[in-house]
Amino acid sequence: MHHFGRRLAKNFQEELLQRGTLSIVELFNRDNWPGKRDDFFSGNYQSIEYARNAGYDFVLIGHMQDIRADDQMVVYTKLIDVSNNVTVWSAKTTVSSTQRSVNEGIDTIVGGVRQPELFPFTEQAAELARCTVEEMHLADNVPE
Repeated sequence: MHHFGRRLAKNFQEELLQRGTLSIVELFNRDNWPGKRDDFFSGNYQSIEYARNAGYDFVLIGHMQDIRADDQMVVYTKLIDVSNNVTVWSAKTTVSSTQRSVNEGIDTIVGGVRQPELFPFTEQAAELARCTVEEMHLADNVPE
């Protein structure tokens, strides 16, 4: 899951830069923020401080909901002004896939072991980033 989260963050970075929504997008090392999952819903102080110390005006943070089914993924994102700790934009993005029903006839268990890499998580992650950045791009209150 650690590598998947990093890939998802990279998808966001690529989408933001491609759309020109933000001019500079740097990925911070997620290992530097212990307890970041709980922090997402209760202040984001560690990430704000980290971004402020790095000299950035805004920090985009996200939290991916635990995957409960292979046909849906949910991510929460916030763009925070680090000068005053104010969330200037937030969203909950959900993407669904019909790939599971397409693959119904394909055996996804090999040797009695479930193989999650046979499910379309990579495509869903790319779609999560694309949809979220699209929402951000259309928002009136997101700085350019």
